[in-house]
Parts: sequence; structure tokens; C-alpha cells
Amino acid sequence: RTPGAAWRNAAIAAIEGSSRREWKQATGYHRRSLAETLVYRLKVLTGSSMWARATGSQATEVSIRAGVLNRMGALARPQSVRIA
Repeated sequence: RTPGAAWRNAAIAAIEGSSRREWKQATGYHRRSLAETLVYRLKVLTGSSMWARATGSQATEVSIRAGVLNRMGALARPQSVRIA
């Protein structure tokens, strides 16, 4: 048996005991899922590796990539308008 199998079996037992939504909230899995999705989008949009070699340049490159992702998110987000 591997440690991953034990974790998986415990997770399945917890889900069976309640619901998948409650399990995600209790374990924080929903946050992990959101973080993984964010990293996936970042890599798909900007490439899986960095171009810069120097550490300072890599920090700048990461900032630019994050800015691009934030800008795209802002453009896709609907504008809320109060009706009543």
C-alpha cells in the first residue's frame, strides 16, 4: 500500500459519510482545486517555462504573467449593476 492510497480511501470514506461539497469545504480541497486551475491557465496562456535566466528577470516575468492573467480575468468578469 502507498500513502496516497490511504489518503484516497480516507477521502472516499469521508465523502460517503456526508457529501462531496461538505468534504471539499471541510478539507479545503476547493481552494486547492482553484489554485491548480489558476496555474493551469497561467501555463496554457503564457507557456510552461520561463524565458528569463536571471532571478531578478524571472521575478519580473512572473509579475508580467500574473498581470496578464489578472487583466484577462477583469475583462471576462461581468459588471454588476444594482437594479433596485
